[in-house]
Amino acid sequence: MIARAPLRFLHSGWAEYPAGTVYGPRQQQEWQFVWMTRGIATWTVDGHPYRLEPGMVTLSQPGMRDSYRWEGPGTVCHGMVIFILDHPAGLPPIRHAGADSVLLPLLHHIVSLGDDPRSAVQRDTAIRLILLAWASGHHQRPALLAQSPGHPAVAAALDQLRQLWTGKNLSQPSVPVLARRAGISAAHLTRLFRNELGASPQEAMRLIRLDHAADLVATTAQGLDTIARRCGFTDARHLARWFRRAFGLSPRAYRHRIAAGGPPVYIPLVGLRERARRLKTANGPSPGLGASAGIAEKGPVGPGHVYVR
Repeated sequence: MIARAPLRFLHSGWAEYPAGTVYGPRQQQEWQFVWMTRGIATWTVDGHPYRLEPGMVTLSQPGMRDSYRWEGPGTVCHGMVIFILDHPAGLPPIRHAGADSVLLPLLHHIVSLGDDPRSAVQRDTAIRLILLAWASGHHQRPALLAQSPGHPAVAAALDQLRQLWTGKNLSQPSVPVLARRAGISAAHLTRLFRNELGASPQEAMRLIRLDHAADLVATTAQGLDTIARRCGFTDARHLARWFRRAFGLSPRAYRHRIAAGGPPVYIPLVGLRERARRLKTANGPSPGLGASAGIAEKGPVGPGHVYVR
């Protein structure tokens, strides 16, 4: 069974190729996820060609003979996760990761962890979750689940955040303040947040603020000190410390990556990411939270794509 099969992580990261580059053919020895973030490619597996574009994820497996042709336009970019798994090959070679799929958030989370051995448990767990979802085909969240309001107390606390943050800098209120608004104790609210969102209220608020900071870094030319203050951090250094911990790179490096057409970062917790999206779109553009807060002020940074998550 995949859940118990011995697994050894080898490497993850991003790669870029000029249009027209060919990689392979090769006899595959390891397992490898590849997903497109920019451009088009043709992946040929045992003589069968697949057209790849952003949103497509491939799974190379031991024994396959495959090759890639990076078609363009311009430089093609993809992510990869390589590992060894003591399990027979034969899983579907390709999946389409739609907006409600858990595949890309988990793959991006693995890359953000890097090759640090201290993150081995998180990495291996994420790979197993992807493989289980991949094998079953059940990697898209049902629409009812994606739109579920959750526990009323959690919804009330998040509504309080929306009211506090709309049109203002994103300061972090105390958990007792949110709990009083929800009509329960702070300890009870913390348990509900962990059960429903996978994070404590403090962690959830910080990740939402970091997600908003990532939007501003990617879509505006504002200085990092300004972004830090708008998102409730003391200064650029304070923001960078938490940003790197959440996403695996500094805000400055992220801005360069987006300007070069690289992929966006994601809140690693799917349920929390959905709630953050609702918070940002609840009231439209604003100096605080908003679907496009700050974008109209200075426009996108650099020549690369602006990604909407």
